[in-house]
Amino acid sequence: MSSRHARRPDLAITLVAVAIVVVSAVAILLPVILVRADDRPLVTAPPVPSPTASTAAPAAPAATAPAAPPDPAGRVLPPTAPPSSAVPSPTARPTPPAPAGVRVVSRVSGLCLGTGSASPQEGAPVVQQPCGSPLARRFAVRPGPDGAVVLADRRSGLCLDVEGASAGDGVTVLLWTCNGGGNQLFTRRPVADSGGRSQLVAAHSGKCLDVLGRARQAGASVQQFGCHGAGEERELRNQSWALG
Repeated sequence: MSSRHARRPDLAITLVAVAIVVVSAVAILLPVILVRADDRPLVTAPPVPSPTASTAAPAAPAATAPAAPPDPAGRVLPPTAPPSSAVPSPTARPTPPAPAGVRVVSRVSGLCLGTGSASPQEGAPVVQQPCGSPLARRFAVRPGPDGAVVLADRRSGLCLDVEGASAGDGVTVLLWTCNGGGNQLFTRRPVADSGGRSQLVAAHSGKCLDVLGRARQAGASVQQFGCHGAGEERELRNQSWALG
């Protein structure tokens, strides 16, 4: 009896020891099994290649202003602006001034052809005025047919004109729109011993530019009248004109 009771505790101790060993083995092997399971490679999608740099247009380098030279006093200077590449536009040439024109000077009075206004309108009568006055006219001498000339006032652009293209004596001379008519064409007929003066003969009538009544005062009218000859010195003087 006593020997059987002594064996039972030994068996129990043995079973407990075996159980401890088994538990310890499981505790050691379980992490190893889990680690190996985690070591299996994962299947992932292949990476998508990014566009190469050669397919994109290269960016132009940004223009930078040149650095300013160091200041001896240690001040901070602003950057120097780059030189401009713009081509300068050519300088416009000034328009040459219009020709001064000529004065038409009477031998009998020493006065010039002019008008009663500094700004004459079409139809303004021609009179004689002091040559230094703003009422005296300057004329552009334009060539016409058969050696004749047209006398055009520089300020108004109007032409010396025998009124109404009349062929009679005493017809008023005035300024009128230039039209190339025979009553606006004058031939210069030299006057002997007059210092280069000449008669101005209207092409349409054959009559001369004449100071009315051989007057010497300013404001006297200028008319068309029959031309005087070499033997009529007194009358010829008021039909003698200098252009200059």
